[in-house]
Amino acid sequence: MKLRAGYGILGNQAIGNYPYQSIINSNLEYNLGTSQTVVPGAAPTGLANTSISWEKTSTTGAGLEVNFFLDKLKFIVDYYDRRTSDILVIVPLPFLSGLSGNPHQNVGGVRNNGFEFTVDYANTSKNKHLSYNVGFNITNNKNEVTKLTKGLDIILAGGGQGGTETRTSLGQGINSFYGHVQNGIFQTREEILNSPTQPNAQPGDMKFVDLNNDGVIDSKDRTYLGNFMAKQIVGFNGSVKYKNFDIVVSANGDLGRYQHIFSVGFAAARAAESTNAMWADRWTGPGTSNFVPRIVGGDPNNNARSSTFWVRKQDFLRIQNLQVGYDFSGKLLSKSGLSRLRIYLAAQNLATFTNWPGFDPELNATTYPLSRSFYFGINLGI
Repeated sequence: MKLRAGYGILGNQAIGNYPYQSIINSNLEYNLGTSQTVVPGAAPTGLANTSISWEKTSTTGAGLEVNFFLDKLKFIVDYYDRRTSDILVIVPLPFLSGLSGNPHQNVGGVRNNGFEFTVDYANTSKNKHLSYNVGFNITNNKNEVTKLTKGLDIILAGGGQGGTETRTSLGQGINSFYGHVQNGIFQTREEILNSPTQPNAQPGDMKFVDLNNDGVIDSKDRTYLGNFMAKQIVGFNGSVKYKNFDIVVSANGDLGRYQHIFSVGFAAARAAESTNAMWADRWTGPGTSNFVPRIVGGDPNNNARSSTFWVRKQDFLRIQNLQVGYDFSGKLLSKSGLSRLRIYLAAQNLATFTNWPGFDPELNATTYPLSRSFYFGINLGI
């Protein structure tokens, strides 16, 4: 058994050059006087912030390693607590400032903490014809904003198709998705009249939850929908050997991660193309869909607003590698004059189990998916 612990602190200043200074643009031109004479000039492009400092990240960790049964069973558990303070963020200025360069500020702190757990077991049968090894690991992480400068309690970002909006707020994860909770599709006008007021809604449009129970669907009914960081990361590896045959497999997965579907879905504000993945599932009349809305020009109900329709879970489990092999031995090998002969079949990215509608739950929606590959190999030794 081994106990270990550690503590360390590091600084980060990877924010570009001279963010504490006001940069001068000397390539400006001014019109002066009634003659509108153009003369060269210079002006600052942004505000200086001479009080900024490095980000600082302190990490506290402790671990336990235990081996049982002559190292057949190995158990490792680690706890980590990583706290970042004085986070550097570019804070946007109002347009009326006349400056195009926004200043850096030390605006807050973030905490990441969790456990990493690993267990491995290896054994060989009494007759030594069978041996096997299995291993499993899981990492649990919690990301939380612990401090924000007063006046910057909420930092907005995002936009584009799906109305994707992210917020960084106290007590939430960094850049958490923010929006409405979809509650089905309006099927009839009677259903619209009996629901909280949703301006411009028509049959076939998205229906949203009235979170504050004021009878009106508006910006006050938005909430946090999830975060792009996985809460758990899991991995598995195993191997089995029986006489000359062997099988090796490895897998990995993420749990508790969310992402916007963007181009995986469709643009609810315009007519969809016939090649669209959701075209066949769209609402075309009462009872045809209770999830995918109608296609309508102009999107009067704003179905494209940030909501649980666009923000989806990216949970997945992927079989990364699988290999089956056979090692020749005995008379056949000795007669061939070879010291080694092995043949094998292998596959990479064999299968992915997920409800994510995009190509690949590990990649951005617009990125090409990982290819599935199969191999046949022969290893010879002379």
